[in-house]
Amino acid sequence: MSRDQGRGGAYLLTWTTYGTWLPGDPRGFTSAVKREHGDFTIRNVVGTPRDADRPLVRRAAAALMNSQEVVLDIRSAEECLRGFQEACVNGDMLLRIAAIMRTHCHAIVISQCEEGEKVLQRMKGVSSRRMSQACGKPAAGTWWTRHGSRRLLDTPGSFERAVAYVREQQSPLVLFEDPLVRAPANTSRSEPPTSVVGRCATVHHWRI
Repeated sequence: MSRDQGRGGAYLLTWTTYGTWLPGDPRGFTSAVKREHGDFTIRNVVGTPRDADRPLVRRAAAALMNSQEVVLDIRSAEECLRGFQEACVNGDMLLRIAAIMRTHCHAIVISQCEEGEKVLQRMKGVSSRRMSQACGKPAAGTWWTRHGSRRLLDTPGSFERAVAYVREQQSPLVLFEDPLVRAPANTSRSEPPTSVVGRCATVHHWRI
């Protein structure tokens, strides 16, 4: 059963740039894997380990690549953040925190009406458009891998732990944080979050 069934909620979103973190990677991954009983499932529940280090899966994924991997720089990362912000404004969502690294992104988004998969695709789609407009399309034709992780943060504790996790990412190109965005009072989707006009968010840049 999907962990983001229902409507709306707070999500920790994670996805990678094209070709840089393939299924089967030793660092962990959240793609569907065939289990002993023959079904394909994804391990993507907060507080539980992900799949990792499956060489056959990784080799199969590498064989499907049609171009070199995509790595972000400062300019593309800044446009990526603008895409996140545009997606949230136009999609009736709130962005609590985001870390954009060279090869992957983390973002915590609160949606009033959309499930995790739709939130993830909206964030990826708008940021892709912004980066392509500013930097040109990459040779691969896409910035991101096809899927990503969308972990439902259904308790206040899981929300705060996820914020800390994103904040502590090493060497982000851009780190955005809006401390005035709080977890919904009932994190399992009843009351919509309240937007704050004129909030003072913080954006940090690491020029590496």
